[in-house]
Amino acid sequence: MMGDFFFNGTEHLDSDYERAREHYQEAAEQSHPRALAQLGRMHELGLGGPKNLKKAFECSLKAAESGFPQAQYHLHALHRQGDAFVGDHSTALHWLTAAADQRHPDAMMALAGLIADKKVANRSFADAQHLYEQCFNTPHLRIRALYAYANLVAIHSEDLLELESARNCILQCAEEIQANPDYHHSLPGCNRIHSVLLNKQEAAMSREFPHVRFRFGAAEPAQGALAYTGPKVGRNDPCSCGKGSKYKHCCMR
Repeated sequence: MMGDFFFNGTEHLDSDYERAREHYQEAAEQSHPRALAQLGRMHELGLGGPKNLKKAFECSLKAAESGFPQAQYHLHALHRQGDAFVGDHSTALHWLTAAADQRHPDAMMALAGLIADKKVANRSFADAQHLYEQCFNTPHLRIRALYAYANLVAIHSEDLLELESARNCILQCAEEIQANPDYHHSLPGCNRIHSVLLNKQEAAMSREFPHVRFRFGAAEPAQGALAYTGPKVGRNDPCSCGKGSKYKHCCMR
């Protein structure tokens, strides 16, 4: 699309927003969804011409109604701008959900946050977890998604598998934060979440195996509990916990 060429520019040519706007306008008159969405953004930001929020809304609405997810996500933001439009949160949520249903990453991340904050009816924390998981492979959202997922599990889950998954996520998140100065402020939060997850894991394991005390992944007989006196279990033998896994892949770790 020629509008993109002038909007983005090249190594040897600066962006020309006026010409980009002209080309987007021509394509928008042919009901091209992406051109409508881009033109809406230019009207909103005043790029290549005067700022016009009414036209921004009209262009974005046409693109959103045609099913273009980027426009649906943008329309969600426009509906939430109380200074420009009446704060229509139900319509904003409608368009956000529509974009998320088409796997728009930013929309999925935003919708997960609303669900986690209990601002979406008839949606569960499991729905939020699933949306966060789908954002793990989106580079600009990965750290936020890992952090939010782990925090949500730390607050609401008692499931051992979910707790372990969340602990792996927060460790990966902390590792990636170390290499990204923009997120260094989140490191104390990572430590807090990791501590909560560990404590919950220990409590869950203690409930499942009351005669064993678990601490930071290592197990030792609890005081007053009977120690195991049966035959020695080999690495490749079925684990004595009864889960069916080999000992080396289960309680030996």
